[in-house]
Amino acid sequence: MKCKKCGKKLKNKELFCTICGYYNGELDNGALVHGDLQNDELGVSLGENANAYGGESVEGIQIDFASSDTPVNASNKTNALEDSNFYYENEAFLEAYIGEDYAQIKKWPFNIWAFILNWIYLLYRKLYVTGIVGLLMSLLFIVFVRRYLIVFFIVTMIALGFLFNYYYVFVAKKKVERIIKKMEGTDNFTLMNIMKEEGGVNVPLALAIYAAFLLILFFCLVNFKFNSNHNTKYWKENSENRANCSYLIKLAYIDIQKQGSIGKAEAAVCRVISGPTKEHEIYIKALYENRSIYVFYATENKKIIYKDNTSSLMDLELLQVNTALTPEQSQKMASLKEIENNYQNVYIKAKKEDELIQKRKNTQEKMNYIFDEEEIIR
Repeated sequence: MKCKKCGKKLKNKELFCTICGYYNGELDNGALVHGDLQNDELGVSLGENANAYGGESVEGIQIDFASSDTPVNASNKTNALEDSNFYYENEAFLEAYIGEDYAQIKKWPFNIWAFILNWIYLLYRKLYVTGIVGLLMSLLFIVFVRRYLIVFFIVTMIALGFLFNYYYVFVAKKKVERIIKKMEGTDNFTLMNIMKEEGGVNVPLALAIYAAFLLILFFCLVNFKFNSNHNTKYWKENSENRANCSYLIKLAYIDIQKQGSIGKAEAAVCRVISGPTKEHEIYIKALYENRSIYVFYATENKKIIYKDNTSSLMDLELLQVNTALTPEQSQKMASLKEIENNYQNVYIKAKKEDELIQKRKNTQEKMNYIFDEEEIIR
């Protein structure tokens, strides 16, 4: 039997609702005003139950209790004996808020739907924040941590199955109390409707959020796969480019040693010139008469050729200070300065490319490389 006023399930032979105080018996004269019964035939029954419900018996027939229109809040606590595991003073409102499957959610230790549907079930139950956070966690595992993806899903399913009911009832109680406090003074009928509207389930919104999640997941997987293939392609090309540069620099270093007048190599840079044949420019920094000079080599049809070095640049600069240079000398000095500037430019670009690779942000073919002394002579 349920209360005719608020729908609370009543115990056997229980006439008064422990939630709203409504009398659920049948009166001969059909009148019940503020708990004042006028039927003498009910005197014995009421007298026996008056004290149990917090009222006062007057001549065995009169009992005083809260009006059925009084809102249920913290001041309307009852002394009814309920199951200690499931008692809640605003039980009727809690049931209205939860709605579907209230009995199962309130008493079952395991929720099969939370176990099967996972985070979408939380969205279905209007637990939007928790559901969205869970979907984002799933997204991260699917895209970036696939090694532990199965473990993550198994743990998540079991945890949601066993913990969802307790968590949902806890959240529901908090929201019910917040609504009661906010709507203090509102009648029970209105509060019931508010609870039903605020709680319950929402299928369209849950499906919309889940569809958005699937769309984002699809985009992330496609983009991740594209970048992975893209990086793999350029990683292979970068490795080939570096290997070619290393080989060419060693050939240039051997040639410098044969000349004998340039000095010891300190560092080198290599620039790959994109094109059908992928030619290379090699700049070796060497020590010459206690100053650094730059030796320039280039490939033509994949054959390395010595071009020039900057050992005479200082002499030309000194000559320019004292006298005017001839056109040939001016052109020569400009050419040697270009070699020196090219070395610096390749060095700077190589550094930037290396930084991007370390941060996993480089998706372009690496075209500039730096080699230290050990790599040159090794």
